[in-house]
Amino acid sequence: MAWIECVPNVSEGRRKDVIRAIGESIVNVPGADLRSVHSDVDHNRTVYTIVGSPFSVREAAFRCVAAAQEHIDISDHDGVHPRFGAADVVPFIPLSGANLARCGTWARELAQRIESELEIPTYTYGAASENGETLPEVRRRADRAHPTAGAVAVGARDLLIAYNVMLDTTDLAVAKRIARAVREADGGLPAVRALGFALPSRQCVQVSMNLIDFRKSSPLRAYRRIRQLARDEKVEVIGSEVVGMIPREAVDRGLRAALKSNMLQVLDPEPSLLDRIAARTPTPAGGSAAAHTGALAAALVVMSCDLSRPTPRLRELRLKADRLRAQLGQLVEADARAYQEWSQSQEESALREATEIPVQIMERCAELWSIAAAATQHCEDKVSSDCSAGRRLAETARDIAADTARANLPLITDGTFRSKIARRLAAAFSG
Repeated sequence: MAWIECVPNVSEGRRKDVIRAIGESIVNVPGADLRSVHSDVDHNRTVYTIVGSPFSVREAAFRCVAAAQEHIDISDHDGVHPRFGAADVVPFIPLSGANLARCGTWARELAQRIESELEIPTYTYGAASENGETLPEVRRRADRAHPTAGAVAVGARDLLIAYNVMLDTTDLAVAKRIARAVREADGGLPAVRALGFALPSRQCVQVSMNLIDFRKSSPLRAYRRIRQLARDEKVEVIGSEVVGMIPREAVDRGLRAALKSNMLQVLDPEPSLLDRIAARTPTPAGGSAAAHTGALAAALVVMSCDLSRPTPRLRELRLKADRLRAQLGQLVEADARAYQEWSQSQEESALREATEIPVQIMERCAELWSIAAAATQHCEDKVSSDCSAGRRLAETARDIAADTARANLPLITDGTFRSKIARRLAAAFSG
């Protein structure tokens, strides 16, 4: 399953009703997960962070651009950040199961759709551009614009960190000198782009950076360099922030020292099981959910046994529950793989395997139900409700897995196989 990120930058950071309306256009797309909304009144700009499957993210990005066109008149816009469009920049970023080349293709497809359906001029950059044009280069050459929506830059790039440092002065020249000293193009830190901005609402100035490769220049490295340069200018650093989300890979022990203002929002490059189930894909689905629920039930039983006075019977039950926890955890992915193989091949042998896996999940959950019921009678009162919760979850997981297997049986022509499955289904509910 491919998992990507899109970070539309919209030229509105002040009107809360508009910011909310554009956000709603994103969350109304099934499978598009709006993870972060970061607005700045001085920049007059909002950054939305969307993650999900390529289909869902592309649709959400298009609706975001359409909503920005509806609500924002770029000819009447003011703010310190460079911009040429209502929806100014729309980059795609590969997270898992995708690469820059694929993101570049999806970005170009979105750009074409924006041009044809919304009649907004678009420009491509990064991996979406045939010649690898950068965003600053696009801004310099842009010569077409919609009367109210301006233009849109649609691109594809790797993960970066948008990082700002605020200085205790209103002298914009100081911020610009420091920005020039830290950006790579002027001999500063590697993989850093930087600009200096005035922030009238906060009566200070800001060095605004894109850390293009945080492995070369981390937020902490940038923060320390700016702090040194600021002290040379006889000013102090009074705040710093990450705009949007930060890749988990960039989170280290020194990161907190570089953040002085906002909360840290971490982006995982791999989707969680909940993310994958919610995505607009047929797998993972009911069988995997049943296995995960069963593993969660087993974990509750293990915990309840560990927090009770140890007895030979509880130790025995704990070992059995822990064994089932491991097996059910493995069956989460096994079920997804089996169903995916059948959906691709449509062969009956693959469908039999896609039926066998949920039957195994059902049987293990039925066994776990009995173990949890016994453990509830032996564990201490302080954890009896947790152990009972594990028993009820095991029962639910058993029922879900059985329903998943039953749904496949009418599609299977092998009568012997169907009879064996029917007997196993009945046995799981006979206790």
